[in-house]
Amino acid sequence: MKPIGLQNIKYDLIKISEPYDGLLWEDNTAEIVNRLMRSYLSDLVKDRFIVKYDVEYTRNENVSYTFDVGIQLEPNRTSKKIKVHVGIYKSNWPFKRKRKHKAREFA
Repeated sequence: MKPIGLQNIKYDLIKISEPYDGLLWEDNTAEIVNRLMRSYLSDLVKDRFIVKYDVEYTRNENVSYTFDVGIQLEPNRTSKKIKVHVGIYKSNWPFKRKRKHKAREFA
């Protein structure tokens, strides 16, 4: 098998997170991207392209999530870090309060 490069893995991780960029809003939504990344990386471990991986994420205020991915390509090498940023949804419209509607009767 041809070995896979770190840049190829980074490209794939960015493409995995791209549909969620600007759509995440709470911690449980970041977990969706985390599970997708872990699934992809575990497939690479099964196919013996990488030795092991580690995925952690942090929330940067109300701007984005940063996914820190550590990937060890060979058993005798140290792991390399990849950072992937995924934006949090920001509405341009102000929050509207619900109005109380009065029921009208028509004769």
